[in-house]
Amino acid sequence: MVRAVAPLPFHYAVLRLDPEAMVKDLGLDDAATLNEVRQMSVKKYLVYLDWPDELPMAQVRWCRYRVSPIGTTLRPPDAAHGITSDMVVPIAPNKSHSDERRPVHPKSPFPYSNCYHWIQTSTSVRVRVHEEGVEHDGAIRLSPAEHSAIKDRFSEDFTHISSSRPRDFSPSAGPLQPAEASSAINRRLRTSTLPSESDDVSQRSPCGSSGDLFDCNQTGKSTMTAATSVSAAAMDVFGWDPDPATALIPLVDVWLDIEQHLKEHEIPSPLDLHEEIVQIKK
Repeated sequence: MVRAVAPLPFHYAVLRLDPEAMVKDLGLDDAATLNEVRQMSVKKYLVYLDWPDELPMAQVRWCRYRVSPIGTTLRPPDAAHGITSDMVVPIAPNKSHSDERRPVHPKSPFPYSNCYHWIQTSTSVRVRVHEEGVEHDGAIRLSPAEHSAIKDRFSEDFTHISSSRPRDFSPSAGPLQPAEASSAINRRLRTSTLPSESDDVSQRSPCGSSGDLFDCNQTGKSTMTAATSVSAAAMDVFGWDPDPATALIPLVDVWLDIEQHLKEHEIPSPLDLHEEIVQIKK
């Protein structure tokens, strides 16, 4: 039995957004907002786990991860960005491919016959971490060589895109741009509940009741005034306040036993995942 804190890279997985937990992290837990997100119809998506954006640890609630949704059709063309519908990599046993677009072969049989990796669909999510870990026995993954084959194929496509752009090309946000992610990770947000805005400042002070962050007087050294300490608390010097940018990164549950969660005809389009993310951020 193989278990890890978070799913390992190069694996195929099923992913589902958790909008209710996301809005609670943002402090938007009023009845009207919660009722609205509970009305959302979230789907399960087939994705490829590229690489974690940070080191997964058991004591945190989630781990940032780069994932790529998998499609069952060719990619919709995007002429404005030089992307053509054939910029995909099939996944064996998919036989709909040219000699130039050879399929990648997972290390164990892939249960779907119509799947493709699409170019430029990678996005950042927060994968929920469970204390019991993640079971990897029987999970479907690519070898490092096959993973590199996808990158090599898309690298050639990006070269073609770059060479075909006019000199005055000005990129804009396309329909499948990766979700924005903040590099500042708020540890308090990830590990426990947050102090409310109405919490007394003294409860945040490491020295007890005065509310002055450095007014311990144990060594006779300098102290801060109450006004200064309140100002420092407002600056969130201990990282207790949530980072709104981080909380906007989609929070998701992930399963590696993909065939137990999705049948071939049930696999949604990566475009649907994009729309769900946009809807949650509104």
